[in-house]
Amino acid sequence: MDQKNLIKFLGFWIVNAILLSIFSSLYARDVALGNASVAKPAAATVNSLILAIVVYFVPDLIKKLDLKLKISDEKVLLVGYFLADFVALWVLKRLADFTGLGIGSILHVLVIAVVLSLVQVGVKRYSSKLLKKN
Repeated sequence: MDQKNLIKFLGFWIVNAILLSIFSSLYARDVALGNASVAKPAAATVNSLILAIVVYFVPDLIKKLDLKLKISDEKVLLVGYFLADFVALWVLKRLADFTGLGIGSILHVLVIAVVLSLVQVGVKRYSSKLLKKN
């Protein structure tokens, strides 16, 4: 992994951790980080790492699928990030005993996935502009 991709990956990881912590704080009854066997900081770190790994491979997957769509690349990327976030969050939610991420309903997974994907597109756009300057 070269330095540019590492910066993007770390950006995804940090943003995911911050957003999961914010959702856990704002919606404490519906989004729980941590349980009896996994501490809250460890749950935030591990779950955001898993989400960052999944999201990191989305652009490569979209290129391999070679979709012939007449929409902009950023919109395709947004949909790809949303689908990856949604599936990953649902799986992490189902494995709450091991991951420490408890989400009350599928509607909350949907909302969190939408917010995560929008912010991740912003991180990708910002990091691309920042890395082009250097």
